[in-house]
Amino acid sequence: MRYSVEVYNTCDLGDVLDTTIADLKLREAIKTAKANSDEDKHIYITWYRASDGQKGYYNPNGDHTINGQSW
Repeated sequence: MRYSVEVYNTCDLGDVLDTTIADLKLREAIKTAKANSDEDKHIYITWYRASDGQKGYYNPNGDHTINGQSW
């Protein structure tokens, strides 16, 4: 499985996607998410499994789910 880190900036209009860093290994994604964490940002690690087309989130508690939690 490969992972992406999505960085959303918080503003008056809500969360706006600012950056996507794609095609990372899990450890790289965690390191990137922690390095970009900030009060004004919501950061999610997403994953895609090609074998069955499933998409989801890798959450700070270590779960792979379809519901994401910000880092």
